[in-house]
Amino acid sequence: MADNRNSYKGQTIGLEFYESDFSGSISSVDRVIILQDKEVCYTTTSISLLSPGVWGISLNTDEVLYSGDFQDHWILNGGLDKVEKELSITNLMTTTPERSTGDYAYYSKDLLFEVKSDGDLYRILNESSVALKIEAVCLTVRGSLYNEPNYGSNLYKFLFSSSPTIEGDIQAELETQLQIQVPNIKVKRVVVTVADINAYNVKVEFYNTTSSNSSELFSLTNLVSLDQIK
Repeated sequence: MADNRNSYKGQTIGLEFYESDFSGSISSVDRVIILQDKEVCYTTTSISLLSPGVWGISLNTDEVLYSGDFQDHWILNGGLDKVEKELSITNLMTTTPERSTGDYAYYSKDLLFEVKSDGDLYRILNESSVALKIEAVCLTVRGSLYNEPNYGSNLYKFLFSSSPTIEGDIQAELETQLQIQVPNIKVKRVVVTVADINAYNVKVEFYNTTSSNSSELFSLTNLVSLDQIK
């Protein structure tokens, strides 16, 4: 079995020691100790003479504690000498991809350790998540999110506007964008009222279409300050 210094957990590999690895005479090769950060992870005295000047061990990597980078110490000449070599053992990759391969348009996800077969995490569709999605769309300047030029709203366009229809403009903008960008809700209405100079109260009334009771009406009221949208 050839010298194998890069392997996966579960493999049975061969590690070899050569006469040329030590500058001196060798009377015996007595023990192999495998360490990681000075911790002994495996040891054996079952060493074979594979050919003149070549010794080896057969190693089931499942018997080695941990994974990562190790040092295999070959103890020579009745413990008077040793030679240190290096090997690595890595965990096998799972068949689940590390990144999602789906084409998704939602942003809120839960943090369960379980994943779907395509690597994506399970979606959160409860009322708290929906409320955060609505707020994110309202307060994100459209075009500011890298690689998502259509995400967000154009509320910044109303900065210091003197238009007499500004409340209706905000209402129309949010009704349109929320319905497009939060597809699991049905917007009943958006109510915009003046709170202060360049500040408005926005109340969004909506249905969560993914809820067990999709006819239940929810509302979200938040102070939207156009001075903070830059």
